[in-house]
Amino acid sequence: MKNIILTIFIIISQNFLFSQDYNLRDTTINCDLEYSFIYFHSGYNMKNQKKKKLIRNYENQIANNEKGYDLMIYKFLKQNNRINSPYVIISTRNNHGKINFYDEILYIDSSNYQKLKCYKYEDLKKQKQKIEITCKVKYSFDNVYLFEEFLEIKKVDDNTYSEEEDPEFKVLNYE
Repeated sequence: MKNIILTIFIIISQNFLFSQDYNLRDTTINCDLEYSFIYFHSGYNMKNQKKKKLIRNYENQIANNEKGYDLMIYKFLKQNNRINSPYVIISTRNNHGKINFYDEILYIDSSNYQKLKCYKYEDLKKQKQKIEITCKVKYSFDNVYLFEEFLEIKKVDDNTYSEEEDPEFKVLNYE
């Protein structure tokens, strides 16, 4: 009986999560700029042929009523005319200043993106610094934000860099 109730709950929650009309809420976030070894959540800087193929793939998934996290992000970006927007990976802070240890995505307009892409991971690591950001955003679900306005961008000391990194995974700067 518990399994049946759990299964029904999962089905209902997935249908809600993947079929919802995204209601955006205004909020302010405090976060750290993060870097990754792969970026794939936008058509920004993507060659036209590859972008068209990716969009066609997502549209086919929608037509086939498929579900998935990347598809949910695609629908959200499409609804908000942000498919070609650049983005950065961030980690937000809670009200007590503690960092959430999962990556979040901040979609940003091209002109404000320029203010962040000048910070290079290698330089920050050498200087044992990080970038802290306070900005106004529109927030809808999970870990995805739409940028509105910078309130503050600052470079601060940070001693959390690891001396050893996996040589197979090179951290990428924002381009």
